[in-house]
Amino acid sequence: MNNKTIIILGAVGTLAFILFRKIRGYADMAQQISFVPKVYDKPKISLSKLTIPICIDITNPTPEKATVTVLQGSAIIAGREVAKVDVPEDGATVTIAPNTTSRLKGLSIAIPINNLLTTILDNLNDLMSKDFTKVISSTSLQFAVTVNGLATISGNMAFDKQTALGSLGLTASSKRNIRPLSDYASLIPPRTELRHDDAVRMNNATPESTVAFMHYVIRETTSDTARLAQSLKGGTLKATLQNIWNFVYQHIQYVPDSAVMEQVRRPLRTLYDQKGDCDCYATLIGSILTNLGIPFSLRIAKYNGRSYFQHVYVVVKDGGKELVVDPVVDKCFYEKKPSEKKDFPC
Repeated sequence: MNNKTIIILGAVGTLAFILFRKIRGYADMAQQISFVPKVYDKPKISLSKLTIPICIDITNPTPEKATVTVLQGSAIIAGREVAKVDVPEDGATVTIAPNTTSRLKGLSIAIPINNLLTTILDNLNDLMSKDFTKVISSTSLQFAVTVNGLATISGNMAFDKQTALGSLGLTASSKRNIRPLSDYASLIPPRTELRHDDAVRMNNATPESTVAFMHYVIRETTSDTARLAQSLKGGTLKATLQNIWNFVYQHIQYVPDSAVMEQVRRPLRTLYDQKGDCDCYATLIGSILTNLGIPFSLRIAKYNGRSYFQHVYVVVKDGGKELVVDPVVDKCFYEKKPSEKKDFPC
């Protein structure tokens, strides 16, 4: 074997090793990315099918840019494929910057009426008894996607009994006497702006990607609290935070999410529903603070030495002090001491 052949083989080997490392790196990245399917617009029904427009909010919690292409997908109910996801022939692609969420639009599910009727009959007992938990927990969207054109993965976006932040370790002490929002009606956008903008996080999300998604919702919906925020502004930072805490505590009932899904409601949805859990509280408060130009962090916390994060709330720096704004607890600026915590600045 002459020197030229050795050089060529060495170069080929080096390129193959670099390519292997790159593919492996993209595969690792793919495992961290989370997918949140949502109904994007009103379903349409014809004699032959029910068409449901959907989008997917894709969160990239890694420090590198990710280009995600959805190649194909299916809607699964109780283990049965009821429809294919309508994906463009060359796939649907979106590029997500590091530590952000982007929305992939232009997808739909067309369920043939025969399949829809069969599914209803199969789940008739649960539906008649209003046991929607079984139906929801058996529903999923399955996709095949590529990340940066190399790593191919299959995603199962299922409703399950585990929430994004784990079982809540901190809940409100009791049901509250919630005040009506009539005094603030002129400061809140009309209900007609809502449509299908509720966001749902499934069990495949990490705490980090859940918080990244909350950041995204806050950024995309600042108009929800633009006028309300100005009405809550006080003479000092501490007075402003107290006003915000008072408003949320008095007007938004603490209600934990369903056991089968974790919702991150946009602020306008939380306001009109007048209910939410810790991530809904934090997203609403984050939106108000963003409109007031007040920097803050979203803090996730573990309690009692547990291995998973159980709670999320807002923390604001005031000089060298931390001011906690958490309406789940019954006192402003109070923080239940966590066994572990992690902050995500906004």
